[in-house]
Amino acid sequence: MKIRYTVLPACAAALLSTAAMAQGINNNPTNPVSSTIHQAKDAIVGDRIENLPTRGEVTISGKVSNFDSSDNTFTVRDATGSVEVESDGPVNVRDGDNVVVSGRIIMDGDEKQIYAKNVTVSETAAESVRD
Repeated sequence: MKIRYTVLPACAAALLSTAAMAQGINNNPTNPVSSTIHQAKDAIVGDRIENLPTRGEVTISGKVSNFDSSDNTFTVRDATGSVEVESDGPVNVRDGDNVVVSGRIIMDGDEKQIYAKNVTVSETAAESVRD
């Protein structure tokens, strides 16, 4: 029983100091880690398709439709809307797949598109049919 009471204060102190360090990192704009944290937060601001910005890096998730392997384009739909995704290389997706797409917003007239840097299938169309 004595060990339990000795370990708990030590763990609490470690957690408090970790939180304090994290707070210091996040509040220091000259710290490279802080800069990376802010860039990561900025990259996922547009995670809902209806809220995509007109420029910058975004990460979205949704269901694939209109896949065209001849020009490596497809549409991603979520509950808030849809956006066309373009890649300069082959993409291994199918209509109905759930994907996570990270890339850069490009404007085609008034339409937003995503130039994909990374496309990850989180659930294949066959898996989503089974559920």
